[in-house]
Amino acid sequence: MVVGMCVAGSFYFISFPWPFFTGNLTFKSPAPTPTNFSLTNFSDINQLKYESTGCDQSMEWCHYTPKLPLLVYLLSYPLMSIGLPISNVAVSTLYSKILGPRKQGWMQSVMNVAGSAARFLGPILISVLFEKFGPRIAWLMTSGVITISICTVLVFFYSLRPLEMKPKMASGDKLRYDGGILYHF
Repeated sequence: MVVGMCVAGSFYFISFPWPFFTGNLTFKSPAPTPTNFSLTNFSDINQLKYESTGCDQSMEWCHYTPKLPLLVYLLSYPLMSIGLPISNVAVSTLYSKILGPRKQGWMQSVMNVAGSAARFLGPILISVLFEKFGPRIAWLMTSGVITISICTVLVFFYSLRPLEMKPKMASGDKLRYDGGILYHF
């Protein structure tokens, strides 16, 4: 699980817009205005389909954020594609093992609802932050979530064990196990 999160997190480290990347972002060019436009001339319709790509000049971060080389992005993206599925499967398996024979359906549903809420709200939050502050804050927030997740797993690593159910015992019974002797009074 930690390996998967580290692999996915390395994507954000590699593709972060570091100051040593050269080149500036491309700015949007203004849309052309149609001249002598009429609905009867179908060749004029192409002027309405114009879409400018690039960074909006009204956003301050566009002026100082370096352009990420396409090759760096393309080579680092598979790390995300490999790391996230590894951690997702590991988290689901670990959660299932820790729950044991308890209400698996209900608890797995709660975990799925939390994941769905994050997949719904996360892009909204990140897009607002991205528009206001640029890619650096989006990358730092996502890297922060991954780092907190890794640290949480490492801190509670020895607590993450499969559930051990106590055997049914009658009054006065004792059971010897690795942790000592269990007495039932």
